[in-house]
Amino acid sequence: MFIIKGVNIFPIQVEQVLMSVPEVGNNYLIILQRENNIDDMLVQVEVNDRSFMEDMRHLQRLQKTIMHELRSELLVTPRVELVEANTLPRSDGKAVRLLDKTTPVERGETHIRKSTEPHRTQKFRPQSQSKSISTQSGSTPGHLSRTGPRPGTPVL
Repeated sequence: MFIIKGVNIFPIQVEQVLMSVPEVGNNYLIILQRENNIDDMLVQVEVNDRSFMEDMRHLQRLQKTIMHELRSELLVTPRVELVEANTLPRSDGKAVRLLDKTTPVERGETHIRKSTEPHRTQKFRPQSQSKSISTQSGSTPGHLSRTGPRPGTPVL
């Protein structure tokens, strides 16, 4: 699951929409990007060979159809890019369907963003100061216990 513009999106939602369009091939890739501090979603979709050979108007209609179907399912309008069949990377084993370019590591940033709220630390207190330990009357000599009622003892 990922969040774009405050909407929770599951990749399976994108897959269900894309597989309902007959001109779409079997492979797609969701790319998350951040431009001007705004999260953006790009969906690269492989198109069947016969559909990709048709004129540009047909491809533009197909792109708008996919965009409209995704918007009605996800409540967010993603950018859609049509690509030829077998151009998206394939992996052995589990398919990689999501590429997140919004993390600092993937953008090449090495610094850590600092929070605007000051960091609060707790002072270190040795254990002897943080807990009151004493010998109670009636206990065996040298036996240490915490002051206060014993666990399970009713407090009056």
